[in-house]
Amino acid sequence: MIEPMLTEVDLSPYIEKYRTSDGRPLIEEVSVGGESGANARVCDYKWVEKVWLQCKENGISFYYHQTGAKLIKDGKLYNIPRKLQHIQAHKAGLDL
Repeated sequence: MIEPMLTEVDLSPYIEKYRTSDGRPLIEEVSVGGESGANARVCDYKWVEKVWLQCKENGISFYYHQTGAKLIKDGKLYNIPRKLQHIQAHKAGLDL
């Protein structure tokens, strides 16, 4: 679980180091989400996409469960109300 996601995360060292005897990653699922609340820090959608791609390429389940209150996407800062954070994350269509 990567929450709150406050910086870019690279899972590749863990994916490569921890594998089963037949080569499958030991990581079975990754869940990410931005920070909520009035003083939430920013989550960049590019960070989310990077982890999603690493999971997709390695057959790891991925769940983007919430955007967080402040999300940067395509260079724009979005302030997302708490009640919409889960819905907006789901609309991104990244769940594997």
